[in-house]
Amino acid sequence: MPTRVFGWIAVTLSLIYKFPQIYKLQKTRDTRGISVGSQIIQASAYGFYIVHGSIIGDPPVVLLGITSLSQSIVLIVQYFCYRGRWEKATREDSFEERNPKALEV
Repeated sequence: MPTRVFGWIAVTLSLIYKFPQIYKLQKTRDTRGISVGSQIIQASAYGFYIVHGSIIGDPPVVLLGITSLSQSIVLIVQYFCYRGRWEKATREDSFEERNPKALEV
């Protein structure tokens, strides 16, 4: 069995494991369940995976790092773009529900 088969399996899984979170965040714009600090630490770790994989000449590790780092960056950008929007929308909705005549002209 080739020694890198497990590395390529890990790369394949890393290509898909954050897609549900990215999709949900894009669709709902609700950042309440996202820890941006955790994502930043994780992105930093992936940067070191890329360096480590480059030094030891292991393509699966490099690709794993690049893929995962890219997905973490997308989540971080989404977080900063959408934070506060969900809460604002909720406050606006609840204001309209409490004061239905407030919007009448």
